[in-house]
Amino acid sequence: MDPATGAVSAVLVEEDPAWLELLPGVPAWSADGRLVRIADVADGGADVDTGDGGTRVLAVGDRVLTDGRLHVRAVLDVGPGDVLVSASAGAGAEAPETGEVHVYRVTEAGAERLSEGVGVHGAVRAGR
Repeated sequence: MDPATGAVSAVLVEEDPAWLELLPGVPAWSADGRLVRIADVADGGADVDTGDGGTRVLAVGDRVLTDGRLHVRAVLDVGPGDVLVSASAGAGAEAPETGEVHVYRVTEAGAERLSEGVGVHGAVRAGR
């Protein structure tokens, strides 16, 4: 929305004739004003689509920051240079950990796992 004129325009439109999943923590905005979202991608593909894709990836603006190795489940926090997410193993994971959910820090350089051990992990972040 343009505060000066009140004019509005769509940033992104996602449609599906059957169902769109609403996921925790999104939509959100990065510090530099880009849309942070979780998008579905087709199995084995890198293109974001709005179909019944096999993997959910983290997208910031027009960049996809994760790939099929992670299945992003929620955005936990958006920081000035990173995004914290919870994710399970995706279809492209080398060693899938069935039933586990871990916390990752995602930057333009890739994803870094923060949680350790077997289990379903979550996190919060506040302050500096």
